[in-house]
Amino acid sequence: CFNDTATTEIYTSLFVGSVRCVQETGRLMASTITQKFQPKGSKKKDHLLKMETFIRGKWETEKINEVNAPPTYDQESKAKFMTTFPYPYMNGKLHLGHAFSSTKNEFKNRYMRLLGNNSLFPFSFHCTGMPIAAAANKLKKELENPTAPKIQYNILLSMGIPEAEIPKFVDPLFWPRYFPPKAQEDLKEFGYSVDWRRSFITTDINPYYDSFIRWQFNTLKAKDKLSFGKRHTVYCTIDKQPCADHDRQSGEGLMPLQYTLIKIQIIDPFPEVLKSLSAEKVFLVAATLRPETMYGQTNCFVLPDGDYGVYKMKTGELFICSERAAKNMSYQELLPELGKYPALLMVKGAQLIGATLKAPLAKYEKVYALPMMTISMKKGTGVVTSCPSDAPDDFAALRDLQKKKEFREKQGVKEEWVKGFDPVPIIKTPSYGEMAAVYLCDHMKIVSQKDKEKLIEAKDLAYLKGFNEGIMTIGICNGEKVKVAKDKVKKYMIDNNMAIDYWEPFDTVISRSGDECVVALCDQWCINYGEPTWKEQVMKHVQSKNFTCYNEVCYKSFIDTLDWLKEWACSRTFGLGTKIPWDKQYLIESLSDSTIYNAFYTVAHLLQGGVMDGSKPGPLGIKAEDLAHSDWDYVFLHKPYTPSKIEEEKLKQMRHEFEYWYPVDLRCSAKDLIKNHLTMMLYNHAAIWDESGAKMMPRSFFCNGYIMVDGKKMSKSEGNFYTLREVLEMFGSDSTRFGLATAGDLLEDANVEMQAMDFGVLKLFTLQDWIEKQLALLPKGPLAPESPESFDILDKIFLNDMLFLLNETKSAYENMRFRDVLKFGFYGFQGIKDDYMLAKRSGKFSWRAILQYIEWQLLILSPIVPHVADYCWRNMYLPKLKEIGEDAGKPFSVVIAKYPTPTIKFDKELGRVSSYLGATKRSMRLAPVSYTHLRAHETEADLVCRLLLEKKK
Repeated sequence: CFNDTATTEIYTSLFVGSVRCVQETGRLMASTITQKFQPKGSKKKDHLLKMETFIRGKWETEKINEVNAPPTYDQESKAKFMTTFPYPYMNGKLHLGHAFSSTKNEFKNRYMRLLGNNSLFPFSFHCTGMPIAAAANKLKKELENPTAPKIQYNILLSMGIPEAEIPKFVDPLFWPRYFPPKAQEDLKEFGYSVDWRRSFITTDINPYYDSFIRWQFNTLKAKDKLSFGKRHTVYCTIDKQPCADHDRQSGEGLMPLQYTLIKIQIIDPFPEVLKSLSAEKVFLVAATLRPETMYGQTNCFVLPDGDYGVYKMKTGELFICSERAAKNMSYQELLPELGKYPALLMVKGAQLIGATLKAPLAKYEKVYALPMMTISMKKGTGVVTSCPSDAPDDFAALRDLQKKKEFREKQGVKEEWVKGFDPVPIIKTPSYGEMAAVYLCDHMKIVSQKDKEKLIEAKDLAYLKGFNEGIMTIGICNGEKVKVAKDKVKKYMIDNNMAIDYWEPFDTVISRSGDECVVALCDQWCINYGEPTWKEQVMKHVQSKNFTCYNEVCYKSFIDTLDWLKEWACSRTFGLGTKIPWDKQYLIESLSDSTIYNAFYTVAHLLQGGVMDGSKPGPLGIKAEDLAHSDWDYVFLHKPYTPSKIEEEKLKQMRHEFEYWYPVDLRCSAKDLIKNHLTMMLYNHAAIWDESGAKMMPRSFFCNGYIMVDGKKMSKSEGNFYTLREVLEMFGSDSTRFGLATAGDLLEDANVEMQAMDFGVLKLFTLQDWIEKQLALLPKGPLAPESPESFDILDKIFLNDMLFLLNETKSAYENMRFRDVLKFGFYGFQGIKDDYMLAKRSGKFSWRAILQYIEWQLLILSPIVPHVADYCWRNMYLPKLKEIGEDAGKPFSVVIAKYPTPTIKFDKELGRVSSYLGATKRSMRLAPVSYTHLRAHETEADLVCRLLLEKKK
């Protein structure tokens, strides 16, 4: 890169040395990768823990987080706020991911209370579905077989569960009674402002929640939102039931993908390996998403090393495909017996090469089976139909065989099988002409089928342009747009026995039972998401001013999901949950019993009073078995009272609570729930409360990204997987909250740094220590009155900077930017305090400015670090105010205090002076020490003026 060789050599050696250094660093990191973070000394942490324990005891005694609807309220101007978090699944302990996402609710809830709102943050625990039942079954098998790997056993052991307790987990009903109380205990220690009277668990274990869900589904059925029939569904063959997102170990969000299965018939002469089947109708079957391109077939591809079976269909026809594809077909009622797929014969792909074929719709009377080295046996059928005019992969593979004699001979391909089979023009696109694949391979200089990266790009370009802009030039849809022709050609082929429908998961889906799922044709109860009128109702709300999601990318994701989400299978036969009221052989699956439970929060404290499993009645003394459908209608739909076992006055109290708290003002979640739970929540609210219009629809959703820990995906193998209990023991509550607030607030993945939590211990200890020492210096007795005129320029700058940071912090809270809350509300506040104390180091500072600073600092930090803030408020700040006679009107706890509302406004001129001083300070850090020392008879204000003048010169 350089003009002279010597310089180049020097920089090259430096570069190589840097690379070696990085490599060595990587090896050192790898050697310690499984070591968990070790926090520093514990004295400061222990001090903070004592403060936290003391304050939580106060909150518990004072019931400070228990909130109720007032006796009377104005529906239009009620100052209330309700935030909820998707209840975590209880097949284990809460982890750092749960903590990170739910702190968004927690921080916002405490902030809204500071603004004077009656704020409610309820929290519950989800037990519905198959994961718990599947884990219990796994454990049972492990314990029954001494030689079996103890996978589930060790998972429970790693959670800190005593070995003597583990056998109890073979009972699925033990899990919902073990883990929720543990989770509640951890969240209480975490300092959450949750009204725990409203907490519950799901499934029919809890009779109150069970009754509520039965009411919901009876209401949906009455509104014609459900249907029954056979549908293609992602299916677990071990559990013998559909496998929805929450039932999966991997592959969440993947839906069934519909292919067209092209029947390419083998004709005489049959390959030697298939001679015994020559009297049968035998087909190589290829799965395609582009049936309209079948007019351009020139051959068919198989993987030489691939394993193929010959399978007999219900029709008597013989299909040749991968075993995986046959398994899918057997669950789609294409083979004689459900779930059975015996192969008549197994062959290698190499034995099929050269087979003579009749390809439907093709120009050529016969084509041949040829080798392709890039076929995946894990997708489709392992057979690929070839249309080289519009598929770059097909063109590159065919060209290799046509032009490379050695390659052809190596694969056992005769020249007559490939010569003369030129690409057939079938689609014309404005950019690429009538041979899109040929054009792109030439234009992008793709020389062989090994140019994988270029071929992927070329394929995307060809398919995108071809589908959206292409015009058919052949066949029954000649002259029509490709996007219109696709379905017409497919129907024509199926009607004429040239093809059939075939489905498989969009990609690999592994169930909680460890099964690679298939797509099965199942009898299913489905919720009719996507129904045009219903969809329009939800879309209208999402696009209205009544709904906020804080992020344009998040908003677009909701719009996209509404466009594709269709019927959703809501019934299961295995697991825990509520039975479908009118068809009790089925359970309601976990994403379908969790869409309107926010409404149940508003009355749960009255029904079950904090007894999570509902085993005891709550304050109203209502028995779960007495709750009728009409009772729920009265409470939630404002229907007239129908005489029942429950007095109207009790139901009226429940209605009063519901109508006060609803709608949900904020729902927080990780971004993965946009495509299912959050969108389904909108749909179900629109259906249940359709007569209320937008009145009961959720007001806002906030979605964050996934979390990394110290720059890596959280994983046990990386040594960076932490339960909430672990981090609380390592750092305490407020330091953990401090670290999580710094991790990030956007849809991009956040990075939780353990060092930031450890750093939080030091920062918070230093803060409370400074407050305690500063207040101890405050003169005893009443303070002398001070007016703005008595402040010097440093006092004025200090107070003005506080006003600026106060406003910026408020804006950050409003916009759910909690990292910025700490940027302005902690680091900014600390910075201006340090500058002021340094400038006023002679001790002539304004005590009223110091007191104002302490009050505002504690208030604006209280949503993030409530224990430290409330401890300092109760035990340091208020006692000092009382001592000097200035405690009038101050609340006993910072939790119930109000966000600062200063009467003076930020002064832009003083703001500019402050900025100039900051710049001057930074530029003079390298100046001689004496330069910034006070001269004889010089005040701090004189020093500021002198420095400004000298800087200007």
